[in-house]
Amino acid sequence: MDTYKGLLRRAQVWIETKQENFDPLVWNEKKAAYTRRKAFAELAIYAYVLGADGGSDADESLNRTIIETANSPEYHRLILRNPRQLLLYSSPLGYAIATMQASPSTVRCVEIVLSRPQVFGVERSAHRMMDLWQFLTMIDRRPDWLCAKQVLVFSALSQPNNAFDFTLSEAYALTHNVLFLKNFGVPDTRFEIDVNYVLDRQSLALTMSRFEVAPENRTGC
Repeated sequence: MDTYKGLLRRAQVWIETKQENFDPLVWNEKKAAYTRRKAFAELAIYAYVLGADGGSDADESLNRTIIETANSPEYHRLILRNPRQLLLYSSPLGYAIATMQASPSTVRCVEIVLSRPQVFGVERSAHRMMDLWQFLTMIDRRPDWLCAKQVLVFSALSQPNNAFDFTLSEAYALTHNVLFLKNFGVPDTRFEIDVNYVLDRQSLALTMSRFEVAPENRTGC
């Protein structure tokens, strides 16, 4: 527990010092725009897992930052302009709805986007279909035809490689299938479905170790 608390505090301090780099509405070139929007999406996942009632000032500040942006007309316009990129913007919107902090205009924005044919017309890989499945499940808008069991048949989770044969993209797909299927470890009865893959823990640990970024090669946001 002490190790966990130490890691958590380090993460909170890092986010506090880098907070301006997570703003998805401020950018000066196309690549920077994508990076910031992706970073903001990851920040919302972090807040979702951590829980909005974490009890510290840092958690309250983080929650407020995400909710204010997710509920803003500027953020809504980003996704309304390009519904094909729903998954780039979905986690902050999902976080706002799941924590019951979404404004009526945010809920309406999501409903409008989901009514666009471009959202479901995009041909996605299995783990990106699971990404969509997780988002629509957490906001209670998953269509009946989007079934995790059927999607995962075509995934790396269904037919995992040997730890030494995995490519980086395959290992990424495997881990993200698990994350989406299990709702990032956040308890929610809507995710209690009859899908169960038995993974070799030793092989999985070795796979992740192969692709772990060495500390000296890590770069800050």
